[in-house]
Parts: sequence; C-alpha cells; structure tokens
Amino acid sequence: MQIIILSAGIGNRLNPITLMKPKCLVNVNNKPILKHQIDLFIKNEKIHEIIVVIGYKADSVKNFISSTYNNSEKIKLIENKKYLTTNNMYSLFMTRDHIKDSFILINGDVILEQKLFDEFLISPYNDAIAVDIGEYYEESMKVVQKNGFLVDISKEITKENALGCSIDLYKFSKRGKEIFFSKMEEIIVKKKKLNLWTEIALQELLNEGKLQMKAFDIKGRNWFEIDDFDDLYNAEIKFNNNLELLKKKKVFFFDMDGTIYLENILFDNIHELFVLLKNLKKKFYFLSNNSSISTNDYYKKLKDLGLDINRENIIISTHPTIHYLKDKGFKRLFLLGTESLKSEFIENGFEITDREPQIVVLAFDKELTYEKLEKAAYFLQDGLPYIATHPDKVCPTQRGYIPDVGSMIALLYESTGKKPIIFGKPNKEMLLFKLKELNLDPKDTVLIGDRLYTDIRMGNEANVTTICVLTGETSKEMIEKSEYKPDIILSKVTELIKLLK
Repeated sequence: MQIIILSAGIGNRLNPITLMKPKCLVNVNNKPILKHQIDLFIKNEKIHEIIVVIGYKADSVKNFISSTYNNSEKIKLIENKKYLTTNNMYSLFMTRDHIKDSFILINGDVILEQKLFDEFLISPYNDAIAVDIGEYYEESMKVVQKNGFLVDISKEITKENALGCSIDLYKFSKRGKEIFFSKMEEIIVKKKKLNLWTEIALQELLNEGKLQMKAFDIKGRNWFEIDDFDDLYNAEIKFNNNLELLKKKKVFFFDMDGTIYLENILFDNIHELFVLLKNLKKKFYFLSNNSSISTNDYYKKLKDLGLDINRENIIISTHPTIHYLKDKGFKRLFLLGTESLKSEFIENGFEITDREPQIVVLAFDKELTYEKLEKAAYFLQDGLPYIATHPDKVCPTQRGYIPDVGSMIALLYESTGKKPIIFGKPNKEMLLFKLKELNLDPKDTVLIGDRLYTDIRMGNEANVTTICVLTGETSKEMIEKSEYKPDIILSKVTELIKLLK
C-alpha cells in the first residue's frame, strides 16, 4: 500500500509563520505536522512507500526529509512547481505514474492518532472515506450517505443531510484509483481546470454513482485539520501528552507580569485557579525578574489583588542577587534601582552609596535618571565589578512594552563596553534552590511564564515541565523561531483550571 500526502500549499492563514516555512513544517507540540504524519505511517508494515507532494518552499521540505529520515527509501518527494496557480487536485494528479495499486490519500494539514490510521488501513472497505460520523464542522468537507454508500461530499452540505465530516483521509482500491485518476484527467487535461480541490472530482464520481465508497466510522478517535491559528492551538491541546501529567505535578511556579496580571490588572479567573491549586494540595510560588519593587511591596501588591498568599510564596530576582553580594562580601553598592528596592537592600545590611562603592548593581529602575547612568558609566570605566538582577529586555504594560534591565544593559554596554554578571531567570538556580528546600524533583514541577528567553529557557535547563502563555511577550511565531520550546502552550494561564479538573 502506498500513501500520498498533499503538502504543496502555502497556508496563508498561518502567516506570519508560513512566511518562513511551509505549512507542513509548522510545529504542533514542537514537531512539524509532516513529521507527525510520516512517523505515523512509517511504523506500519503495510505501507511500503510514502509519497509527499511538495511545492511552496520545497527546498525546506527536502532538507527536512533528508536530515530527519536519513534518505529513507520509503519516502518519495514530488515537486509541484505550479503550486501558486494550481490546487491539490493537480498535486494529486502529478502522482499518477507513481501509484501502482491501491493507495491512501491524506491532506498535509491533518494530524491523526495512530489507532485511527491503523484501523482505517485494515478496514474491509476497499474504497472509503474516514468520517467523523455525527459531527458537523463548518470548515470541513461533509458527506451524505444513501443505501450504505456515500453519494455526495462538499463543504456546503447542510447539517440535516450530513452523515458527518470527512477527516481528509481516503482509501482507494486499484479499480477506484483508475476511476478517480480518469476523472481528474478529464478535469485537468481535457477541461484545463487546474485550480480545483480534489473533492470536486470525488464529488462528481459519487454523484454519478461511478465510484462506490463507504464511510469508515472513526468512532470519536482524535484527529485535527489545521487551517488557522485557532486550529493550531486546539491541535496542540488535543495531541499534547504532557497535559495529563499536569495532574500529577506537586509544585507550580508562576511568572507574574504578563502571566497572572498586567501592571495592576489581574487576569480573569485567577482567584479560581489558586483556590483550585490549594484544594488539590498543590504548592505554588510566584517568580518574577521584575526588580523594580521589593519583596514586601510584591507581597502587598498580590494581597491587594485579592490573592491569599504568604510572603514565602514570592521569589524575585533580587533574592539570588542579594545572596551573591553577601557570599562575596560586598557591602557598599552603587544601585540603579527604585526606592522600593533600595529599602530591601538596606534591610539586608547593605549601604547604598555613590562614594567609593565596591560594586555596581543594575536593577529595573523605573526612577532612572541620566545622573545615575552617568555615574554608573564612570564606575564601570574605573573597573568596578558589575551585576544585574535579570536580563529581560522589555516589561509588558497595558499600553505596550517599556524598556527593562536588558535594554539598560545594552545601553551601558554601548557606552562602556562592560557586561554584567546576570541573576534571575533564566538562571535555573532561581528555581532549583526552592526545589531542594522542598525536597522535590524537577519531574514534580511546572513552570508557567510568558517569556521564552527567561521563563522557558530556565525551565528547559532545570528539566521541569514548561508552559508558555500568550498573554505577555510571546507569540506563536516567536515560539516557532526560538530555540527554547515550551512543553505546553496556553492562550492564558487560567486554562489550567479545566486541565487540572
């Protein structure tokens, strides 16, 4: 049995991701759609060849196949160079000289569970369409059945007439193949219609009764067709094996800005989430790189927002910074920081001064003045040691983004050529020290944040389960480009409620 994957299209509804890669290489749970498909098919001994029809950014797919599957003889690539002016019927027709007998056809944007495919493959139906019987999705092809055979396929079929939705998975016998390709030849070669869906040819054959096809009931097994960002997000939820593991986790670490609130506005249903965690006997802590306020002021802010927490629930980048300063014996600091943060350093026994300081400490200074920058630049040029609380380049607000410590590091580097030792996220010790204190393992842990280069990177390096929420700095496009990949992507943190329930 051969299988054909039609993957020549662009996938415009997934722009801007598809500006840099073809739709078939867009990731679902950190794995390209095409790899999901090939891994599924290549395991089955009954499949002796996988034919992939490619077009848009064909070289990217060729490179992916050669680097991933070591030039497997089981995979054949056919390039549709007319992908801009044709449609998937034309792509399928290009395989006519390569199909030897019966075959299976699937569109290149569909993900299936293994059991669904295996059961479809061994089903007694020689010519069949896999159908989600009883379901009706506006974007999907619907089918009509009469006297046990399918008589129509179209997106326009009404809910009253539809048996269910095609999942874009088809099986053809040798005879069915000949009838199907003959109809496509009539449409493409004789009528010169190159820009039609494959289902147009199939619909004509079903309407005319020239091809008898059965509906294979998928019996509620998992599948997903990915057309747009909502589909992509839902597919990642549906096929993510990490989700079930969340219920077994013992401790949850939450970033704050962009994850549970923006500035002073708590996201909806946050209280419900933390009540649920308490009821489930889960430990939780708040992590933040934002060093513009002290631990006491963070505690007051969270209490004012209505969260029932203790001061010990808060871990900020100031903590490892203070630990370092004490460990190295520094006492006199030149601090670029707010009055709120200054009070915490003073409480910990440090002297804040611009007269013969021992070290320059850069924090998120929302009260920054040019005079402070000027003094810092001179101290750095004099050779003073230099540390920073965290590397975040921007801080999210309700209006947009504002410069954070990372931007200030860049400014001072351009004027002095000096770079600091950096604490806070992504330094994994900011998280691991708490796990040691709790006597818990990384496998017991979930880290939730909105930044890839701090939150997710730290979680990756600490070997904990990571969740990236899309309410702060990160977009799906950024995740596609980043080397730091989350285990789970959620549109907002409160989606944890239904996952944990």
